[in-house]
Amino acid sequence: MEGAALSNARLKLRTAWERELFRTPTVRAVVLSEAEKIAATAIKDAPRQKPPKKRIAKQNWNRIKLHIHTRVDKDAEGWYALVVTEEDRRVRHAMLWERGYDDRWGKEHKPRKYLYGALQKARVE
Repeated sequence: MEGAALSNARLKLRTAWERELFRTPTVRAVVLSEAEKIAATAIKDAPRQKPPKKRIAKQNWNRIKLHIHTRVDKDAEGWYALVVTEEDRRVRHAMLWERGYDDRWGKEHKPRKYLYGALQKARVE
């Protein structure tokens, strides 16, 4: 009996079934949660400034962890997420720390690769 039921079964696939699926609110929630996990890992691994010497010293406004955000947008293909660093133009140092740089005096600062590490931790094998 099972073989007869399977022989009568029909499989219909629409050409744009992926687009319809990728535009649903459920996919948006999944994409946002995964992007937030990557951003949280990047914030955790981002370089920190040295602790202030005075207990009442104020933290800097340009700390890297304050300038890593997630953003979710929709295009023709569906939802996608971005982990944005440095929306403020005055804060340029996060990418310098990521890739490494030489300062004015010629001292080499090695790359930290905290954003790359966050992506490596989030990848699926």
